[in-house]
Amino acid sequence: ADGAGQLKAMEVKLTQQGSSCPVIMQVAGYQGNAKLTAALQAGMTPIVSYWAADDMTWMDGTGADGQGPCAVDDASACSHSMQFSNFSVGPIGGPAPSAPGFMATQTQATQTQTNGVSGGGNRWL
Repeated sequence: ADGAGQLKAMEVKLTQQGSSCPVIMQVAGYQGNAKLTAALQAGMTPIVSYWAADDMTWMDGTGADGQGPCAVDDASACSHSMQFSNFSVGPIGGPAPSAPGFMATQTQATQTQTNGVSGGGNRWL
């Protein structure tokens, strides 16, 4: 965020236990940042998704280096529960919080939305 509190960029880092290859994404220069800033300041709740799909090997597939754990993504082997942890919210570039902001767990009993991808479904908190 800049000095006026306007969102300038977002960074997402996805890690997987047992894997030394995180996926890091930064979104900067988004034209809707002013609207997103206002929505967050008004109390908008971010949503975290978890899904299974036949084309998810980009994250944990064998990849070009042959190091990933999965040659194919088997949607039927996707766990019916998962845990999101070590979330933090704070100023971009600011100090990291000393403890995670929250932890969320989802089970099969929660709502599932089909995302139109063969073999998969989108599950959200």
